[in-house]
Amino acid sequence: MNVIGDKSQFAIEYRINKVNPYIMGNICLWIDGLYIGYFFEEVMLQTSLGSLLELIGVDRQENLKKIPIPNQMEDDELFYYFRDNDGDIKDHTMFSLDESTDDFLIDVYEVQGAMKFIWRLHRSPSGKYNNYPEGVLSASIDFVELKNIVDEFDMKLSSLNA
Repeated sequence: MNVIGDKSQFAIEYRINKVNPYIMGNICLWIDGLYIGYFFEEVMLQTSLGSLLELIGVDRQENLKKIPIPNQMEDDELFYYFRDNDGDIKDHTMFSLDESTDDFLIDVYEVQGAMKFIWRLHRSPSGKYNNYPEGVLSASIDFVELKNIVDEFDMKLSSLNA
């Protein structure tokens, strides 16, 4: 397994299983010491990379939430503000890394030079997440730090196609 970043803040953990015809492997994110994703789900790592690049790219403002957020709202209130009772999104898109994060509801917002992740494990996940915290969780990652980690992951995958 490979880790880029610091699991206690933000990291990408991945393993490459094969390179041709696509880079296939396993991936999960680590945010504030918690993993997000089912590491044992094999996915196309370029798809995961594409989702991460959308967060840091020039067009990131198009990919992040454009709905006005009420002031003074707690993270759990904000999380459910945009969802119905089942947790489904009412009127905006949420972040998904790939199939490995299907058991998680994840939102990402840009707030004062940081990327704020707000997430919750589905109430009936398909994978096993022993002792995973219940309820809404959140953490802010410095944008530059996030960008550096994603750029390094991009370089690692790009070097495999060379």
